[in-house]
Amino acid sequence: MAAKDSTLDAHSYFERHPEQAFILKALVTIAVIFTFREFLNGSFIFLLFIVLPVFFIPGVLAWSAYSGDGVMEIIKRNITLIPVMLSTGEKKGKNLPLVTCSLVFINIAIFYLFQQNPAVSESLVGDNLVFLPRDPNLWNLPLSAVTSIFLHGSNAHLWGNMMFLWAVGTEVERRIGGKPFLKLYLATGIIAGLTFVSMHHIFLNRTGHALGASGAISGVMGIFAIRCYFSKMAFPIPILGILPVNIKVKMNSLVIIGLFFMLDLSDGIDQMSGGFSMVAHWAHLGGMISGAVLASLLKYGEGAIEERHEEIGMQRVKEGIGLKEGEDSLNIVIDKNPDNIEAILNIARLKSRHKRTEEGYELYHKAIRMMIASRPQKAADVYVEYYNRYQRGVEAALQFRIAGILYRRGDLDRAGRALEILAESQETPPDIKEKALFQVARVMDDMGLAEAAEMFYRRFVGAFPESSMSKKAKARLAT
Repeated sequence: MAAKDSTLDAHSYFERHPEQAFILKALVTIAVIFTFREFLNGSFIFLLFIVLPVFFIPGVLAWSAYSGDGVMEIIKRNITLIPVMLSTGEKKGKNLPLVTCSLVFINIAIFYLFQQNPAVSESLVGDNLVFLPRDPNLWNLPLSAVTSIFLHGSNAHLWGNMMFLWAVGTEVERRIGGKPFLKLYLATGIIAGLTFVSMHHIFLNRTGHALGASGAISGVMGIFAIRCYFSKMAFPIPILGILPVNIKVKMNSLVIIGLFFMLDLSDGIDQMSGGFSMVAHWAHLGGMISGAVLASLLKYGEGAIEERHEEIGMQRVKEGIGLKEGEDSLNIVIDKNPDNIEAILNIARLKSRHKRTEEGYELYHKAIRMMIASRPQKAADVYVEYYNRYQRGVEAALQFRIAGILYRRGDLDRAGRALEILAESQETPPDIKEKALFQVARVMDDMGLAEAAEMFYRRFVGAFPESSMSKKAKARLAT
């Protein structure tokens, strides 16, 4: 009985703490894969490359029949022509990651224009720019901690690193911003180099000389593990290994980064025990650990929890299933950030899904009011969505602004209806009613509804004979 109670307590705990449950599942997956990695390394991978493509099309057809999505839509989501591992995060395309793009460009330029230049001797690089320099002095010792991050030993070394930098760097930068990203990239790169050198000195009693961006990229992966722990990464698998088309196999990014960490730790321990390896495993470990620690100290995990639950809530609203789970997730978001407009809007949709509710009305109203200044077109779209469900206006000043947005984008019918609500309502303040009544007459004119326009012009002149716009209304009535 005690064991059963313990199981129930554990289940109840993880229901109350979904993040811990999510992370625990990832850790268990990492442990299982790492434990059976020898089996997975051989024939299983070979079979995966053969079997998965063969069953792809039947799988697409089956999923299309089940989900109702079009076959081409499913293929588009799961096929890529680019044979590079990529994040599948929702932030994709929202902001251009200029720092990541610049770092990739700088690394490539340095390798091909500097390191591959016959005029540049290997001794210049080895004696001064790798970390630690082979000929250390007061100026090259601190400088090399940075320069070594931008040097690479071969084409494969360069392009392998750039692939990983692009995969994780773009998503991290979009979330934390360019300046913090650059500072953390350089900081974790320097810490990675120091870790590598220290471990070689302590355990091997020799001076380490490292170059490459992998330590800094591992630092970004550590940040990614904290800030984007919920997202997935897609691995490209060539169809039958011969076509320039790849199936995207998706896996939780926390599992992938955890596996990289475990492999580096295993190989790093072997390396410190005398095993030979050209890979700077301890630079990777130093970078990854420092990245995770710094991200935790900067509380990036809070943003990750908010984003994860926002995506869960939005997805549940879109699919129309698991609505209770969706509402719970959106409430978690609002608890963490009461100003999250998307969460407020999606709870409004949930509350209005089956019937009109006062809570749904208030939440729609709040979302429109919050986005009117920064995203006026979106605010107008949400107003239209709201009005179609509730058939009532919002506060007068806000309604008048929405009407102006609709009018300017040519949606005269909805603009006229929004203005008409203001003109008819007894609660509309006189100054707004004056403008609304005149504007609705103009809208009717623009729509070619002469009789309706004349009626509103007459009402305007009768209600506001002293208005500065009354002269225009009388002139229009005289034509």
